Amino acid sequence: MAVYSQPRKGNDLPVLQPTVQAINAEKYQGIPGADVVFPKTGLYQLELGCQPKTEGDFRAFQLKYDVTVAAGADIKTPQPEKVSDSQTKIDILQTQEKQSWNIPMLTLAGLFVLGIVGIIARTVVKRQN
Repeated sequence: MAVYSQPRKGNDLPVLQPTVQAINAEKYQGIPGADVVFPKTGLYQLELGCQPKTEGDFRAFQLKYDVTVAAGADIKTPQPEKVSDSQTKIDILQTQEKQSWNIPMLTLAGLFVLGIVGIIARTVVKRQN
C-alpha cells in the first residue's frame, strides 16, 4: 500500500507505505487492513496493488482511492467509571429496595381493580333484579 499527497505528479514518492496485514473485523476474517496515520490535513490518494500468491488465482489489480483528511478532535474511547466496592453494594441494595416495592404495589393495584370490577358487577346485578 502507498499513500500519496494530492495533487500528485507522476514521479512523486509516497508519503507513507503502511504494511497491509490480515485483520478480523466484525464477521469478516482475514481481510486486508492497515493502520494509516496521515501526516497532516489535506488530500491524499491511497493505492493498493494486489497480486495473487499463487499464479492463476486471480488477475493482479490496483485500487486507487482518494481521501480528504480534515482536522478534528481526537476520538477517545470512553472508560468505564470506577466505583468502589462499597458504592457498588449501595447501588445494588438501592435497586433491590426499589424492586421489593414492585410486587406489593402491583398486588395492591390488582386488588383495587378487582374491587372496582366487583362493585360495578354488584350494581349491574341489583339493577337487573
